[in-house]
Amino acid sequence: MRKTITSIINNFFKLSDHKVLIYFCFGDDGYARHRNIVFNQWFADLDTSVEKYNSVIPYEDGKVYGALLVVKENPLKKLIVDSFNSFLNELK
Repeated sequence: MRKTITSIINNFFKLSDHKVLIYFCFGDDGYARHRNIVFNQWFADLDTSVEKYNSVIPYEDGKVYGALLVVKENPLKKLIVDSFNSFLNELK
């Protein structure tokens, strides 16, 4: 599963280096933190041109873990990251 997902993400960024990928791990089943740890480990298999910005958002009685993936050389990276962080701050 690790190779499949990292391959899909790598191909996504090869075909669309101007796009971003955002994911969230919700804790409805109590495993959000565990999924986040696994995804952090899988990040090592992604192309080195991709940067990851982690987030943790308080949600109900737990936390939601997430991340923004963006190509380092994206000319809009600062705007994208700032917008992502602004959005997360509104949720808090």
